Amino acid sequence: MTSAKANTNSNALSCIYCAGRRPFTRWSHEHIWPRRLGGTRSPEIFRTHQVCQTCNSLAGTWVEPPFYKNWFMQIDAAISGLRYLPRDMPGSTALMYQGFDDAVPVADDEVCERWGGPSQEIIFHIHKRDEPRWETLPGGDFLRRNTKDQGRVYFFLTSPEEYWSLTTIKSIIDHFPLAHRRCLTLLEGLARSVPILWRDDPSISEHDARDVAWLLEHGLEPRRIRMAFNTAFADRFLAKLAIGLGHTILGPRVSSSAYADRLRNLLWNSTPGQHADSELRGTGFWRSEGQSDFRDPLAIEGAWTIAVGAFYPAFGYSLSTSSGRSMSMMVSDDPGLWTPGVVEQYHEMQIFIVVPQRQLFLGPYRVIDFVSHRLGRRLIAALAELEDSRVGLQDLPPRRLPGQSEARGSF
Repeated sequence: MTSAKANTNSNALSCIYCAGRRPFTRWSHEHIWPRRLGGTRSPEIFRTHQVCQTCNSLAGTWVEPPFYKNWFMQIDAAISGLRYLPRDMPGSTALMYQGFDDAVPVADDEVCERWGGPSQEIIFHIHKRDEPRWETLPGGDFLRRNTKDQGRVYFFLTSPEEYWSLTTIKSIIDHFPLAHRRCLTLLEGLARSVPILWRDDPSISEHDARDVAWLLEHGLEPRRIRMAFNTAFADRFLAKLAIGLGHTILGPRVSSSAYADRLRNLLWNSTPGQHADSELRGTGFWRSEGQSDFRDPLAIEGAWTIAVGAFYPAFGYSLSTSSGRSMSMMVSDDPGLWTPGVVEQYHEMQIFIVVPQRQLFLGPYRVIDFVSHRLGRRLIAALAELEDSRVGLQDLPPRRLPGQSEARGSF
């Protein structure tokens, strides 16, 4: 990997992600923190224009989606998303990915994936079989899904409560906006103005009728679901975030350092694994044995917490998921390369809170103020408002009729 060079040509700069020199016409607006995770409202340190169009496209296909669309993060998003459903009207939340259902009879060039809804609804998504490299990404090739192969979605509702039925339908429409969608449950009194097809809808193709007939007979039967995992899904994203923050906070000399080259090697490694390079300092998604019950004290339910700070002589960041998992990466260990004033500004960690479901990007807050708020010793109005907006199961309509057992789990 060639180091990023200082700008010696007024018509070109070095891309911070690949170190290649590109003319100004090849630059694009890069969200260092992804838009899909709430980055549309991020402050300037999470954005840059010094990324070439090629790297921006590759990062948006092979770096960011494997991070936020993998099974582990989908589960996290589905559980935490329930915390921010509106109390007084149906809302939308993430679906819970379950894997491949190979028992469903589909064409040789198709697969069927299973998802779960907010009230344990059963959702089947049939679409074209993708190349093997897409198998660990729930939903497969999202580029193909968004264009010529949206697929067919069939689902069973489970709650007689209209709030949960409409919340499920809204969530399915948001998750599969271009797919052919059909509800297989007959519920009396539910408004049929939503853009889906119903089980008794007369406009049904022969192919669709075969799918419906099989699912009505066998769709609710218990059976094994096949799952494919990418256990190194976080490493490349952590490297990307470190490179971006190094450039926007510490300055261009950090982008051209030897450590930045190591981060770039991890970013574009086809078989990532940050621990293969002993010079890279950080912790991935997986914790060491004996820490399985540890919950990051910075974690907030339903939100991402990003902590950025100077730990002289190093500068780094940590991420906390809403479930309490933490990840981190060192950005630079050479203060001689940093923009003057960084140590003074970041000698205390700066905390940012991101709630993708609400498109909120809050902060920065000094860590001492953030901790004081969490302990009830100081009030941060925006965080208090966020906490007040969270709901519990007891705040929402019941998901089951009296006498029926509630869905397992709590949120």
